[in-house]
Formats: sequence, C-alpha cells, structure tokens
Amino acid sequence: MVIHQARESVRPHPQLRAVDPAAAVVQTALLDPVSGLMSADRLLATDPGAQARMDAVLHAYRSARGIVLARAALALADPRHESPGESHTVYVLHGLGWEIEPQFGVRCGSKVFRPDGRLIVPGRPDAKIAVEHDGRDKYAQIDGRGQTKADVAALLAEKGREDDLRSLGWQFIRVTRERLQVPSNLMVVVDRAVLADARRLRQDRQDGVLVGSVW
Repeated sequence: MVIHQARESVRPHPQLRAVDPAAAVVQTALLDPVSGLMSADRLLATDPGAQARMDAVLHAYRSARGIVLARAALALADPRHESPGESHTVYVLHGLGWEIEPQFGVRCGSKVFRPDGRLIVPGRPDAKIAVEHDGRDKYAQIDGRGQTKADVAALLAEKGREDDLRSLGWQFIRVTRERLQVPSNLMVVVDRAVLADARRLRQDRQDGVLVGSVW
C-alpha cells in the first residue's frame, strides 16, 4: 500500500481524503517507474485531460528523488496500451532501444487485425514485425466455480489471427513475463525477428511482392 502525500501545488480531492489520480500516478512512478507507466496508461484511457495535470505534478516534484526515471517512464504513456503487460512491454523495449506503434491495424482481405503493437525499425517503414504480450490471464476465463481455466476458443482465435498474418510475411515477437524479467532474453527474440524481416523484405523486393498493408 502506498499513502500518497498532497503538496500545496497538488490539490487533494475537495470531498475525499485522496489526491488527484494524476498526482497518485506521478508518486507511484517515483517509487516504481513501471507501475507508474501502467497507472498512467489506464488514467489517460479514462481521462485524456489528465496529461496536463500529470505534467504539472511532475514539475512540482522536479527535485524529488527518482524524478528522472519517473519522467522518462511517464513520457511513454499512451492510452492505446490496453493492459499492464503491454505497458511493461513498451517500457522494457524502450530500454533496449526499440519503440512500438500500439494497436495498429493490418488489413488481411476483408479483415483488419490489431496486434498489441508493431516494432518500429529505423529506416524500414514497411517492417512487418508484430509485438504481442502473452500474459497468463490473456487466455483465461472463470468457470462457474470461480476457478480459472484456459479459454480454448480465445487461444484458437489468437492462433488463427497469427497464422493469417504470418501468411502475409509478418514476424511475431511473443513477450512473456519471463522475458520481461530478463531483457537480454527478449533482445535475442527481437534481433531474430528483425533479421527475419530483413530477409523477407529483400525477397519481396526481388519478387515485386506487396501484400498486407497497415490500416
């Protein structure tokens, strides 16, 4: 539990013993940048106006311990990050020198698929590298007894979408909790996907192929 402190420039809620959520996000980021980013993404998704308030709080805490890392983490905040796992993925990939475009769309016939993100490869705007965070709860559902079990239909649908995208030449980076905990292992997966995409791009250019477009 974190007890958030109110400062003169960070006004508490007038009717509740609580600070503005924007202040809570910044204070969380001072203690744990990843948790702060997760909170910021959720806050921006529900309250777009919170960005200006977070900026004001960051300025108020400009001399606080941890402000450099907190500011860097919150600069990555984006309401398109739909889960804590996606926020964590963005944070770790950024630390490895990579950025992603969240929730982009890929047209495949009459369908439009939206992976968690697309890896942005400098100098390669037509890169086809999808990033997917595979949390343990992504393919889980609660049964009538309150027990968690695998959601087979969701898993099969996900694999079907992946097959369709792979048929268009897309590479996939599957991000798990274990890979996030050891970024060097994730970097191996990223490097492998980038190299495979480079080979695909050379072959497509030789064949004059253009299939699957970003929507």
